[in-house]
Amino acid sequence: AFGRAAPAFKPSTTTLFRSVSQNEAKNIQTTGQFRLAPGGLEAKQFGFSLSETRQFGLAMGQKTIVSARIPTSTLNQYYISKGIDTGIFKKGTLTVYGDQLGMFNEAVAGTIKIFP
Repeated sequence: AFGRAAPAFKPSTTTLFRSVSQNEAKNIQTTGQFRLAPGGLEAKQFGFSLSETRQFGLAMGQKTIVSARIPTSTLNQYYISKGIDTGIFKKGTLTVYGDQLGMFNEAVAGTIKIFP
């Protein structure tokens, strides 16, 4: 038993999806973070389903989807709604407000993936 490392504790995570413009995708690739666009919405919204988020993106003329994993235990720190774009987002959405973005980026660091 001595000399063996204890198994690392891996917290349960939830994968979130976001439809993004080409400019936002490039910004995420460059910075590795989600950032607010000047003059844009003061929040970032995510779906819980890849297919629902892709459907929303196509309706908005956006083909690029970004995913990120967040510790499930932190979900309650953000606004979760089942009342936004209900025709598409049946599993709900998660909203990260501007003042929460730093904490959110720390939580998802290293997990962001871009799907063209």
